[in-house]
Amino acid sequence: MFDFTQGGSCNCCGLPHLFNTGGIKGLIDACTDLETDAAALELNAMEKSPWPPQMREEVWGDRVKLRLKMKREMKKYKSFFENHNAKNVQEWCLNTLGVDGLRRIFQMPRSEIKHIIETNYGICSAYSIVLCTVTEQVANFAQTKYQSDACSDEEMDFEDMLYSDRRAGFMLVMKEEIKDVVVEAFVQYMVRLGGPKLLMRRHRPASDDSDSDRGDDNNDDDVGGKGVASSQATASAKEGPSFRSDRRIVRLLIGRYWADRIINKYTNFMTSQNEIVKNSEVEAKEEAVR
Repeated sequence: MFDFTQGGSCNCCGLPHLFNTGGIKGLIDACTDLETDAAALELNAMEKSPWPPQMREEVWGDRVKLRLKMKREMKKYKSFFENHNAKNVQEWCLNTLGVDGLRRIFQMPRSEIKHIIETNYGICSAYSIVLCTVTEQVANFAQTKYQSDACSDEEMDFEDMLYSDRRAGFMLVMKEEIKDVVVEAFVQYMVRLGGPKLLMRRHRPASDDSDSDRGDDNNDDDVGGKGVASSQATASAKEGPSFRSDRRIVRLLIGRYWADRIINKYTNFMTSQNEIVKNSEVEAKEEAVR
């Protein structure tokens, strides 16, 4: 808040809301993290917020901006698994990297989240502060007593496996006795990173209204059209903004960070192996000529 009111935020990152003639409502409608009724609740919460109007629009503008940029990156993961078999990647992780190598990969300092959203996505505004706060929620998710944010089996497995250490940051616990299960679950999560949706949609029963965070905004999608919200969830939802979809985005950033490291190592390994095979074939032909 201090940085914002004192003009400390970067202007180039704080202007996306100016190009949306619908104001906050238009920005909320552009992001289908919220179903119709839940979006109305979110709008109502924003109108009652003590934040300055410009800050509210800035946060929602950058929320949409981040999702659009992340959606464009999905093709990288889709392309990788179109060219490489997931089972082979899983076996390579277990046999080549091993427990020690995987343990080094599956570590991420909490501060890396802020670094990624600022350097990779150009978000240096109030929304970056929101995501830093949400990162702490993710790190201490078990203590929040919220229900699972996940909307697919792969996402739920990743949410359950994700562990936060006060000094080491986010990690996946890697031990000899559980390595097969952890690696299989993460590789399946990597496949899911390729789509079809940035954030998968979950259809909750109308009677499922016990979430202490907020009811319906876990029906996540990308950016676009709307669905039909549960009236029961709307009636039971508490006033105030929900950060459920932001928590999912933070976990997505963590998962992509580790997926990128595995993809880079695997690609380099396969390139070197292909070079070895190619050189061996050349040597064999030269030997045959002699």
